[in-house]
Amino acid sequence: MSTKWYRALFLTVLMLGGASTAWVAPAVAGSNVATDDPFEPNDSFDSAASIEEGEYSPQIEAGSSDFFKLDLTDTDVLDVRLTPVSGDLEFRIYDSNREEMVRDGLVYEGETDRLTTALPSDGTYYLEVSGDHSETTTDYTLDVDVVAPSENDDFAPNEEFDTAATLSEGFTNAKIWGGETDFYQLQANGTDVLDVRLTPQSGDLEVRIYDSNREEMVGDGLVYEGETARLTDDLSSDGTYYVEVSGNDLQTTTNYTLNTEVVTPSENDEFEPNGEFDTAASLSEGFTDAKVWGGESDFYELQANDTDVLDVRLTPESQDLEYYIYGPNRQQLTLGGAGDGGTARLTTALPSTGTYYVEVRGDYRQTTTEYRLNTEVVAPSENDDFAPNGDFESAAGLTQEFNDGKLWGGESDFFKVRLDQGEGLRVALTPQDQTSQLRVYGPDQSEVASDSYISAGNSQAVTYQASASGIHYVEVTGDHEFTTTEYRLQTNRTYEPLGSLDVSLSTDNVTAGQSSDVAVTVTDAATGDPIEGATVSISDLVLSDTTNASGVATLSVEAPSAGDYPVSVSADGYADASATLTVESSSRIPSDAVYSVGSAAAEFDADLDGRIGIGELGTAAETYASGDLDITGLGDVAEAYAAS
Repeated sequence: MSTKWYRALFLTVLMLGGASTAWVAPAVAGSNVATDDPFEPNDSFDSAASIEEGEYSPQIEAGSSDFFKLDLTDTDVLDVRLTPVSGDLEFRIYDSNREEMVRDGLVYEGETDRLTTALPSDGTYYLEVSGDHSETTTDYTLDVDVVAPSENDDFAPNEEFDTAATLSEGFTNAKIWGGETDFYQLQANGTDVLDVRLTPQSGDLEVRIYDSNREEMVGDGLVYEGETARLTDDLSSDGTYYVEVSGNDLQTTTNYTLNTEVVTPSENDEFEPNGEFDTAASLSEGFTDAKVWGGESDFYELQANDTDVLDVRLTPESQDLEYYIYGPNRQQLTLGGAGDGGTARLTTALPSTGTYYVEVRGDYRQTTTEYRLNTEVVAPSENDDFAPNGDFESAAGLTQEFNDGKLWGGESDFFKVRLDQGEGLRVALTPQDQTSQLRVYGPDQSEVASDSYISAGNSQAVTYQASASGIHYVEVTGDHEFTTTEYRLQTNRTYEPLGSLDVSLSTDNVTAGQSSDVAVTVTDAATGDPIEGATVSISDLVLSDTTNASGVATLSVEAPSAGDYPVSVSADGYADASATLTVESSSRIPSDAVYSVGSAAAEFDADLDGRIGIGELGTAAETYASGDLDITGLGDVAEAYAAS
């Protein structure tokens, strides 16, 4: 102990004077003090007392410091317990460079505190015990334990990647000493999932998983004593993977249990491996029960048509999940998320026929949960009475009073109605479950009126007075791409479908260059009644006439050339109709003639066999000599003769 204390006490006694009993200080020889503490003097690093494992009972006097030293190796753990008897103490551990490693701020009298630390290197380590203040005087107990690897656990030394202990599936019981780190290694495949549970017994721990490149994959920030944390991760490649368990601080000492499982595809669920588009599992309508491990992705595929709607519900059991729908080009169509125990729904109209994909993935890399996927491909016959009516061309006829329909996945439903100029249209929409929109379009398919947002359960109307006669359109559409709702559409108009016309010609064939009268008879296709006032025309010949009471119009046809000529017919209340008039050539030249119709050679083919004989060539020569045929015409006949 320090001689300063003895000197101070001696001077105090002298100043008291008159004391009945004189106190004699113990003899002091140099810096050595004759006390009951066998380690004195040890009040500095240089005078530190050498100790080994065991229990010691030194003394602190007048707030002094006691230093101890011991030689250790980097595979050891130093475990020290301090128990002051009658005063508060502090204690610290220093490394071989005399740098503080760990400390305990204050150890109260009668209590025991513990410092435990793994050692970074071979060398001399120091312990310091000091009084809380200058008056602290107390006996204390120092219990020192040097934990060699054989005394640690079955896996030590395993404090780094290169000394990682081989880990097997199942339960592993081990111990962290003084905030050390324990490393484990195991072999796994790229199709596996690594599932690790850590339960510390009496101190807080951290756990991490590393890939074969020793890069951290996932970690749990802190696992509290008595609790169990779980790390689960989908592995990307074959190789060696590592698990690290470490103390929360340098003093952490605790037993722990590590429960490790390598989940192969056969142990995952019946659809594995299905972690990408190319390995997507075939999905059937109805319920699918599966599992996400370690934030992995599960892919499914199914066939659907462009007239279908895909309706997918996801219910995760214990953790949040995300899910996505992709088109045949593997581009994302929609996405959503489902909380544990809840059910989320994605519904989308499909843009084309082909293979569609559904992806279910963990909300983060540690997500592990069972889930249920409920899938329905809604064909037009399962949609509503009007489907497919997703565009202008497939618009359904609008019915006066009520039209009960359904929107799936933000699709659009189109309806049509015929309006004359000046007629008014009123359409009211009542969506049942979700906000929807209502629009009206004119005959040119441009928007003429709308109500953008009609909330569920409310009814709003759009009115419009036709500025032109023709087919007008009404569109009911979802507020967004997920909108799925039943609705009621009420209107003051009913679409009247056009009647059909039958058209017949008095003759189907006429001769080019000759005038012929063609009678066109127009009747109602359903009743056979004649249609009066129908317009009949051949636009290519600029001919037009109107049918009489008998439903007949007469066209005087004189076509300049052979070919097929359309005969168009239109009548109010009926769909346009047409027929075909065939105009034949004025000559009957064989199809394999060696000359073309209208050529000079054609004029000299007397027997119309499509050939020019010697006699017909001679006639052409005489005609040339008389001046009635030019040299070009004669040449044409000669070429035909040569080809014959």
